[in-house]
Amino acid sequence: MKKTACIVALFCIVSTSSASQRFHQRFESINVGKKARLNVIVPDSYKTGDKKYPVVYFLNGFGGNHGDYPRKSNLMEETDVFDIIAVCIDGATDSWYFDSTLKTNYNYETFVSKEVVEYIDEKYRTIAKREGRAITGLSMGGHGAMYIGLRHPDVFKTVMSMSGALDLCAITRPRQGIWRINKLIGDMREFPEVWANHSAMNQINPKTAGKQNILFDCGESDSFFEMNVAFDKKMTKMKVKHTFESYPGSHSWEYWTLAVPRHLSFFAEALKKDKIIK
Repeated sequence: MKKTACIVALFCIVSTSSASQRFHQRFESINVGKKARLNVIVPDSYKTGDKKYPVVYFLNGFGGNHGDYPRKSNLMEETDVFDIIAVCIDGATDSWYFDSTLKTNYNYETFVSKEVVEYIDEKYRTIAKREGRAITGLSMGGHGAMYIGLRHPDVFKTVMSMSGALDLCAITRPRQGIWRINKLIGDMREFPEVWANHSAMNQINPKTAGKQNILFDCGESDSFFEMNVAFDKKMTKMKVKHTFESYPGSHSWEYWTLAVPRHLSFFAEALKKDKIIK
């Protein structure tokens, strides 16, 4: 069941790296049934004036959390370079970013697309419209970003994925339990249609996706590379404008550290195209 709620609690701790600032936020969420955690990184320029900023939402991979991007990539520095706000969301270790049909309070699609976005727009000086928002993620988070972004074109105009597990059915054969998806939507052999309906691979709507800015990339030595190629072919067949890029690399932070600024650059160009920034 999808739920929405107002924020009932918050605390904030500020840390700095370079000139940007990182805010550690927590708030009560009925969608995930706990105090949700965020890392919000604002550029140095945010300290003064009343300027409103575009926002990129970052989703963590399987087994990760909201601290991965600030710790393992150069995101702190990149927020200054691109003059944007970065929001790193705690997607738990195994949420896959959809609303679970089995697990209570595991509604991560609604949590990300509505609850977190509304919270950020309320607490920070954001460009609070679809053109001013982007969503991206890596691995499980790459699936989540594409799944949520394509399903909520009214919220996110720019949708991106790094090394995304874009076809749930493909990544789980034959050992589906490793990824814990069966705990969220049932056994794939028993509920194949449910699995298909929760996969990013099957969320492409040419009428809406054609009006979004879509980027996905993958390392050529990544085990998810072929499903990204398949996603590219499907979008091409459906005549949906998009950008697919491949680079040397594997499923690792060495690759994702290089991918983060590429995604921010893509978003910056989209903002210019939409005349959100000069």
